[in-house]
Amino acid sequence: YCHPANGCGKQKAARVVLRGDEARLSDDRPQQSPPINIINLLGGIVASAAYLGAVSLLSRKLAVVYLLVSAATFWYYREDKRIALKKNNKKDGGYLGRIPENLLHKLGLFGGWPGALVAQQAFRHKTRKLSFQLVFWGIVLLHQLFWLDSLLGGRLSAALLQRIG
Repeated sequence: YCHPANGCGKQKAARVVLRGDEARLSDDRPQQSPPINIINLLGGIVASAAYLGAVSLLSRKLAVVYLLVSAATFWYYREDKRIALKKNNKKDGGYLGRIPENLLHKLGLFGGWPGALVAQQAFRHKTRKLSFQLVFWGIVLLHQLFWLDSLLGGRLSAALLQRIG
């Protein structure tokens, strides 16, 4: 089948159905989100659990805060992905509106970054947007520096304050 939009006479397959398989490829069907990458999901969960374990050694109350904010952050990512899919499918005619990216970043900053990391992998959400990922990983780096400074007895922050002032 030669698609007239090609203009160069090359053949292009359209509305392909693989024999013995239910997968359908078509130009007019909405894209479905890819399946969860189990290895990335498990890696995110293990990394988050290790991080929360390290935090709990320093402060159990803070570990509980991280856990609660992470759970809330995970929920917000899930809702944003759900709304995004609904908007793309246009089944309802209207939609509630997306969760603002700055809210997702604030939740990560307030301790929810482990939940955000797991949610990004679980729902394949916000993983390709470079500007979002740069801010997200900046927040993760800030948390790592904070806890490293805590483990070193505040020597990093003291050295930084001494250089500034």
